Amino acid sequence: MAVHTKGMNASSELASMEIEARKRAKIQVANLLQRPDQLEKVEQIRRRVARRKGSVEAMLKSAIQSQLDGVKTGLTQLSTALKDIQEIKQNLDEVDETYNTIAGLGNKLKGIREENSRHSQLAAAMDNLTHIFNVPEMITKCTDLISEGKLLHAHKFLSELETSRDELLYELHRQASQSPTDRNMVMQYFSGLENLSKSLSKQLFLILERTIMSLRMEPTIIVTVLRIIEREERIEGTQMGDRTTDKMWLVRHLEVTRQLVLEDLRVVKTLCEQCFPPHYDIVNRYTKMFHDGISQHLNEVVSQGLEGNEIVSLLTWIRDYTSKDLMGHPDINIDVSKFAPLLEPQKVKELQNQYVQNLRNNFREWMSNSLKTDSKDWMKDVAPEADDKGYYNTTLPVLLIQMIEQNLEVAATIDLVPNVVSMCCEELKEFSQTYSRELSSYREQHLINRSVPQYFLLFVIGNVNNCLTFHDFASTDLKNRAKEQNISEDKFKLVANAFNNLASGLCEYLLEEVFMDLEPHVQELLTKKWVASKNAVDTICVTIEDYCQDFVHLKDLYYDFLLEKAERRIAKEYYKALFARKIMFKSYEERCPVAEKIIYEGEQLSQHFKKLIRKKKDVSLFDAMPPLAEIIKLRDTSMMSLEITDFVTKYPDVKIDQLVSLLMMRGDVGRGDARQLVVDCLGEDHDLKARDKQTKTIFSQLGP
Repeated sequence: MAVHTKGMNASSELASMEIEARKRAKIQVANLLQRPDQLEKVEQIRRRVARRKGSVEAMLKSAIQSQLDGVKTGLTQLSTALKDIQEIKQNLDEVDETYNTIAGLGNKLKGIREENSRHSQLAAAMDNLTHIFNVPEMITKCTDLISEGKLLHAHKFLSELETSRDELLYELHRQASQSPTDRNMVMQYFSGLENLSKSLSKQLFLILERTIMSLRMEPTIIVTVLRIIEREERIEGTQMGDRTTDKMWLVRHLEVTRQLVLEDLRVVKTLCEQCFPPHYDIVNRYTKMFHDGISQHLNEVVSQGLEGNEIVSLLTWIRDYTSKDLMGHPDINIDVSKFAPLLEPQKVKELQNQYVQNLRNNFREWMSNSLKTDSKDWMKDVAPEADDKGYYNTTLPVLLIQMIEQNLEVAATIDLVPNVVSMCCEELKEFSQTYSRELSSYREQHLINRSVPQYFLLFVIGNVNNCLTFHDFASTDLKNRAKEQNISEDKFKLVANAFNNLASGLCEYLLEEVFMDLEPHVQELLTKKWVASKNAVDTICVTIEDYCQDFVHLKDLYYDFLLEKAERRIAKEYYKALFARKIMFKSYEERCPVAEKIIYEGEQLSQHFKKLIRKKKDVSLFDAMPPLAEIIKLRDTSMMSLEITDFVTKYPDVKIDQLVSLLMMRGDVGRGDARQLVVDCLGEDHDLKARDKQTKTIFSQLGP
């Protein structure tokens, strides 16, 4: 019964909504058709409404389909989740039952745990049993090998013994109950390793101290010593890694170097200085030795070749060399300014240039890939996304600007902001050309078949807004980033102008789209068909207002720019039609109604654009239509000179031929008389003087 009642309420609600919709439709139709002559526009209005309805229905279908897909996916996931929850609940119940049966098992297994602990110790002992039993023998053997000069074999045995000792200590450390006695026993058992290690180390240093002599007598011994040193460096982590296996190899290596140098210099500063006489200047001697060694090593690293962010890591390390992280550390606080730089300025400059060039190549690749991805979205049957203000945008500027800002933050760490900002300006300007070509190709595809892509107009609007985003980023954000640097403002202006020009070109695409629909109605102006009907200008106004439903998604700057261009183009077409003498009159009675119509349509167009354009202005491009109409309508030709003179005062760049054509349209003035009348009023050289005058109106733009 309740379900039936709900169904009735729903039906009643739908019926009331339909009634309300019909009432609103009647009001809207009544507003659109207030005069009988507007019935001629019914077909045009019907097409406009059908087009808007189709667009809304497509968007609605897309939204509903998306929601249905989401609901379907959600229901499937909920069903799966319900089954999983039931299965988990069943398993938890089984676990709970099992746990209750083994509650007292912990106490029963106490002995097993203890036995397991002993077994773990025994397993570790068994793994190292060979070494454990043979420790004394192996120590003796290592000693003999060192004495015999077989250092590589000695180092191998020593490493194995150290590994066995460390593994046993680790197993003892893992035990729940640690015994100091056990640890001391292990250390005591392996105590011979310390002396063995010192003996091997002493032998290695002795050979290195006598390098020249060793090379003369037995060169292979030097190779052996170096191999042992490399093994130890690899174990301690001071040896450089390989970028193929570790992308962070240089960062790790530089950090280990910093730690080791800091620790050694801390010892030099705190202990050596107290032990050596002042004239030894031991701290500076050690510091110079370390400084020169680091410099030589860094030059070797550079000579091997660096890639990408490895350059940033190295330059950052060099920058921080004198900071509190190393030489400026409170424990040592050593001034290294008296020494030569770690890298020569020229080499640092080369690294910086290499980094900027790598970044430039990456930028080009990122920009190209981002544009390809974005252009694929332009072809989809889904409208672009709007921001919180309703302006359409695509993801292109967000992706590229984020990329640029991230790299500028990295550049700031190595004092390369001016270089990177300058490079960004150059690449953005170059990208504007690529962007323009891609949009031109997009337009050409649309012109082949204007029904595809479905949202061509909206994506062009989105890309106009993109251009403004790039323009503002270049002229504000990038400029502010480098305002304290010595970078010419011309670079920022070039980028801003490039995107402004691109946006202007895209506005031409939008205008072209509008005027392809308006062309037949524009051609109808000032013809016999136009005289008998008000359809032309009314249709122009309705069509432009219809397109403005989409143009409102343009940012204010380009919305007004676009509508002002549309206003100027329609005004030019109207004035051209007026001077083209498409119609000729025979009497005042014929001229008068047409002149009144011109005055009416001038006011109609003027008010229409004032309503649509957000930026308010007092002057309209259609203001010249009433005085021109008065010249057509004037009955007393003796007053013609006064009317012409008055008109030229307001519009000094109007041409003689334009006024002659207007007078000839009246039908009561021949060409010769019309020209003579205009020349008498303005002078023969009026057109030449008009070119030099600074006051320019729309009549200068009408062509010959």
